[in-house]
This record gives sequence, C-alpha cells and structure tokens, in this order.
Amino acid sequence: MKLHLCLMQVLIVHQICASMGIHSIEKVLKAKLGPGFTLIHPEGPLSPLPAYISSRCGFVYNKRFFSPDINAWYELKEKKESEEGESKYIYTRQPDRDRVHSADKMPTSMQIGIENYHSVLLKMFPSPLGDLSIKTSRNNAFIAFLSDKEVSKHAYRILASLFLLSDGVNVPLILSKTDKAVTLTLKNLKNNTDHFSLNMTVPRLVAMNKGLIKEKHVFQNDAVFIFEYFLRVKDSTLVTDKEYSSSVSYNEFKKGQFLNSPKWLMQAYIFEYISTPENYIAFSMVVHEMLCEYLEAARSDQNMNIQHIDSIFYRYFISEEDTARQFDYIKIMKEIQGSKSEHNISPFSADVQVPSAQRTPIYIRSKKEFISETFNNSVEASLLGVFFCLLYCPNTESYSTHHILHASEELTNFFCKYDTPFKATGAAVYKDWSRVVSGLCNNYIVYTGANRNRLEPGIVNMLCVITTITGTFETEKKTLDYIIREINKEHPKEAIFKTLEKYATNLFRSLSVGESGTLLDDIGESNKHISCFSLGHAHDNSRNVKVSLEKPQITSIADERKDIYGTIVITYKDKKEKAGVILTSDTQDMKITNFPEFNQDWLSLSNKVNRLLWVNKLRRKKTFASCMVLHYLNQKMKKALPESDQTENLIKKITDTKEGTHAYLEKFLLMDTIQMPEHKLTLVYRMLLHKIGHSISQNDPIARFISNIIGSEFLDQTETLNKFISCITITGMNRQICPRINSVDDKVIEYDCCTDMLKEGFKYCITANKPLSARVQFIKTALELGETCIRTVSS
Repeated sequence: MKLHLCLMQVLIVHQICASMGIHSIEKVLKAKLGPGFTLIHPEGPLSPLPAYISSRCGFVYNKRFFSPDINAWYELKEKKESEEGESKYIYTRQPDRDRVHSADKMPTSMQIGIENYHSVLLKMFPSPLGDLSIKTSRNNAFIAFLSDKEVSKHAYRILASLFLLSDGVNVPLILSKTDKAVTLTLKNLKNNTDHFSLNMTVPRLVAMNKGLIKEKHVFQNDAVFIFEYFLRVKDSTLVTDKEYSSSVSYNEFKKGQFLNSPKWLMQAYIFEYISTPENYIAFSMVVHEMLCEYLEAARSDQNMNIQHIDSIFYRYFISEEDTARQFDYIKIMKEIQGSKSEHNISPFSADVQVPSAQRTPIYIRSKKEFISETFNNSVEASLLGVFFCLLYCPNTESYSTHHILHASEELTNFFCKYDTPFKATGAAVYKDWSRVVSGLCNNYIVYTGANRNRLEPGIVNMLCVITTITGTFETEKKTLDYIIREINKEHPKEAIFKTLEKYATNLFRSLSVGESGTLLDDIGESNKHISCFSLGHAHDNSRNVKVSLEKPQITSIADERKDIYGTIVITYKDKKEKAGVILTSDTQDMKITNFPEFNQDWLSLSNKVNRLLWVNKLRRKKTFASCMVLHYLNQKMKKALPESDQTENLIKKITDTKEGTHAYLEKFLLMDTIQMPEHKLTLVYRMLLHKIGHSISQNDPIARFISNIIGSEFLDQTETLNKFISCITITGMNRQICPRINSVDDKVIEYDCCTDMLKEGFKYCITANKPLSARVQFIKTALELGETCIRTVSS
C-alpha cells in the first residue's frame, strides 16, 4: 500500500512538471468535443490562451511573490563571526511561511474578500522552494488532496466544479460537515445521484520520528478552505463585478484588477495542473458534460431565464462553422513569437525560460546528501543554460548526452531524467544539477562556498568544470594549463583572449548535438584523446558554434590565481536558423540571457505595419482574450526598445499612478516577470523617488510591495544589500518601511556605490516638478552620505 502511494505521488509530480506551449493550445482549440462539431470558444473562459499568456508574462509569478497583500517571509540575521571580505549576514527566504496581510480592524466586505482571495492564492500556489509551483510536500495541501488515489479519479470534475463556480455557475457541489467527517459531494442533476462523495480525510505517508514513514489519515484543511471559498464567492462582487471578472477595454485591463478574480485564479491553476493538450481536451469534455447537465436541469425550472442559460453555454463553446468568423489569435501569437514551425533550434523558445539564479541547498558529495543551508547558484544556473543549448536536438526536441563518450555518471543521469525542455527551471531541477557540478574532485576548479559549493564565476573556471563533467579534462589539461599560465603572468598579452575564444568555440562544437543528434566526425572513439583545440570545421550535421568574448578583464581570485571575466556570446546555426545565449560574468556573479527575441524580420517595415494592424484590430475586439494578446504584443515591442526608453516607460507608469483604490499597484504586476536584479532595483528606486517628500509607513501598499521585492534578492551578498538600502536612504525614507532589514548595521553599508542613483534622483526631482522641500531633502541626504556623493551630485 505504501509503495503504491509513493508511486502515485511521484506520478502526479511528474504529470504537472510542464505546461502547454502555443502549438499545444492550437491543438486544444481545434479539438471537437461533442455532437454538432462543438469546439472551445477561442474568446471564452475555457480557452487556455489567457492562462498561457498570464504564465508567460509572469502575471501569476508576480502576483504570488510580490503582491502588496502578501507578507513575504524572509530574514536577515547578523553572523556571530565572519571573515574579512565575507558577508556579515545570513539571509533566509521561506515562501511556505508567507502569509496574507490582515485587513483593518473594521474591514469592508471587499477587503475581507481580497484577504480571503490571497489566502486561497497561497494555498493553491504554495511554491515552497521559491519557483512558482502548485506542488508541495505538505500532506494537507490542495495538491495532496487531488493526488489521493480515490480523489484523483475525480480531479477534473472537481476542478471543473470550482472553475464553473468562479464564473457564477451554480454547480451542485456540497461540502457537508458532521461530527464524524467532512464530505465533498457533487450531485448528478440528471438522476439525483452523486457523481462522487469524497471524505476530506485521506491516507498520506507521513514522516515520523527516527526517519520512519507511516501511513496516516490526514484531514485536508487546505482543500476544505478552498472549497468553502469558491462556494461562498460565486455570488460575490469578485465574480459579478466586471472590473474583476473580465476586463473588456484595454485601458481597464492595464489596471490589473482581474488579478483579483477567482476565475483568473482557477484558469491559472488549471493551466499549471494540466500539462498536455490531450489532458486539457479531456478536462474540457468534463466541463462540456457538466454544463449540459446543468443547463438541462435549469431549463426544466420555470423560474430560470432560458436566454441567460443558453448564453452561459455559448460563452464556453462554439460550433466549428462559427469559428471561421472568429478572430485568429493563435496566428497572431505565432507571428509575434516567430514560431511558424513547431521545431526551434534553441530550447529557449517563447515557452521555455532561460535558467536564472536561485537559492539552492548545499550538496555534500562525499555523503551524497543535501543540508538545509543554501547558496546563490548563479554560476551553476548559467552553466546549466549552456548545456541546455549544446545538448538540444531540434528534430527530437530533446536533450542527449549519447555523443559525449566519457560524460560523468551524474551528467548522464541528469539528462536522462530531464530529457525535454520545460517551461521554467525549478528548485528540484537545480538540486539535481548540484549533484553534477558541486564538490567536483578537481583542484583546477574553484568554489567560493562551503563544502565546495558555489562555483567561482570566472570563465576559465567554467571551462574547467565543463571539461571535468564531460570527461575530457585530461585531454584538455595541456591547453587549459597554457591559458592559466598566460593570464597569471604579470603583464598578460591580449592575444590570450583570442586563444580563449578559439578554444571555447571548438570545445562547444565538440560537445554540441547536431540537427540529427550527431557529433562532429572529428570526434570519435579513435580520436578521443585529441584536444578539441585542434579540431577543424564542424560537420554538416553539427551546428556551427561560435564563441566571442567581449570586454574581457583579468582579475585575481582565490589562492592568488587569476581568471577572465566579461561577456561570452555563444551563437550556433543549424541550416538557416540562428540562436544563442549571452553569459555575463564578474567577480561576484554570472548570469545567462537568451538572444534578443527580435530578429531583423521583426524590425522590418512590413512587420511594423502588420503590428500596427494587429494593435488596431485587437483594440476594437474589446474581449478579455484580445486584451491578453494585445498586452503580450505590447510587452514584446517594449523589449525591443533601448534600455533608456524602457526606463522612461517605467517612470511614466509610476508617475501616472493614482493612489486611493485598494489595488492601485496591481498594474505593476503586469510588467513582465519581476525576476532580474537590475529590474528589481530600478523598480524599487523609481517608486521611492516618486514618494520623495511624503512619509510612508510599513503598512502602506507601496512599502509592502517594495519589501517583497527586496526580500526576493540575495541579501547576504554585500553589494546587493548595499544597493537596496542605498535606495531607501537616498530618498529620505525610514528603513522601517522594510522591517525585515531594519536591523542592518549602518557601518557595513557602502553608500558610495550608488553615485549614479544620486544623479538620476536629482534629475527626477526637477523633471517631475517635485516640491522645493523634496529637492532640499534630497540634497541634504546627499551631503550626509559623504564626499563621494557630494561630488557626484555637483558634477
């Protein structure tokens, strides 16, 4: 029994690892669901397209982690002892301890509704490891209830019931309580029987003392809370109010009020839960069956409005004949993404994100176990992104290490387990990747963290790791020794940078999977001891990989060794397509970004005209689906702008903000995923500048929003902590607006790191026509921060 439950839990976790892409959504919208050639209405609530865009643009991620209604839990504690140059603080972030900010002492019904909504959001997206996820190990979580053996048979019908309730449909779902049990029942309106009747206490495997695991019956209180909420909310203003349920005009949509809609929340959850088009079609057929059952019963009730009943059905479904007259959103989405083909040369498409830094547990290789202490895995994540590119085969849309003859066991196992691209790299993936790259037994590899974790972000160090885990270090050692000797000379020659470029190009070619999953002819069993530095041009079946090094610098690292830092641009071609990634490295971090999403075709005059036509058509449609696609298009166009223009757009959005409504900050959650450190810093600083001359308390929504953003960064990195505290100090705000960092000792903050901020701030005070008192306050703050800042402002 225990083994069966374990397998069930593993299968459910595997089932919900990835979400659908645009081609899968197209397949769903073309599927015939029943008699009369019924299809899902492309503009209806059942269409997965809005949920896809919400996920792709980061709406759900931003709402879960940065909403001012959520009190994100993080902690910054001073170390008892710290070595010179080491962080003086220990940073801890535990999303599973996030809570909802309580409403006022005398809250309105709307405030109570918003508070309950965010409580449900936290239970549906627990995200315990910091990446957006409906999964958690808690035995009383909603996903635990849905994955139970008996409950999972009815999972689609349960989700369909909640979805219809969120849209105001009076589904006969009943939660009954007695002294002995709590039961969830769905009535069958055709024959007055039950579709299901489920006990809300289910068997789970629970960890006991001394590492024992025992089966216990666990009351599913999270699921009960969620069911009670949706049963209660079906008639509330959050469902019936247009402002929340379905923005029609784009101007209303941009306010982001729909992010507080139960229907939007259910759409987002279902999209995360269902990972394949076949499963989504099966779910849609359940919705179709339940709506038909409800409508048939409602028509027999003389008190019901027949016209209203029919309108409910036709909002969800449409005949195949009528689809020809519908707007083709999928065609526009494909044009926007440039994905006319289902096969992309790069694993990082519109549906797959590049790996980004997270906190990940320390791995002790000697014991093959993890400990609770974590580290910033920016280098490890970047390295994983490089391997995703090199080992991806476009024809099979999968990763392969078959061509790497002596790959480490851990590398082989990793890509056997994760053999296809997935939407976002989660915490579980990073833990498994640590097994590959942490604690390697090679003295050439430098780590900066405990137990040989956290790779030093030098480029040569990265190459040493790559050759080690691919089993080619011994053949490459001579070349690597030469590069290391040259950069460690007192006056290194610049020619070493070209040597490194050529070496990295040939190394990556030798590791790259070709269009048919093949390797260069030059690398075979007979030539396995030849350094890749001697390789010639790539074989026809292999991608033409090229590495270029930009703005390289040689800097000393640990043990008086030196390494090279700068920007590495890795491009690869396959037939006529071109893709690549950009690695940026300094002495603190490394990050990887995808190639700019805009090619020359996007910038051509004809496509500019097309985009203008799309914008006009979408604005005229005035449906929720059209607003979603229009926003997606606008976000794409904004990304093509220079960074200075993007900053100006942000400033305008902030200065145009009208406070007073409860959710006036929701529009900032529509700005693309708030993930990059530079983006977070700019957003925090510009918001604080906007409030210069005004006092804000820690309970102000803008203070809560800023606190959540700051708490999402690696605050145990001195430079990061300096920057965010400088933002608060420069703008004359009290650090108590972020109480979780209020204990930081002023002596450890280097305010002179923010000289550019002072220039920007002073300029903003003038251009934004801030009161004279605010300008004086800003100059006074600059004077208090020291001579460096004074010189900056006066220049």
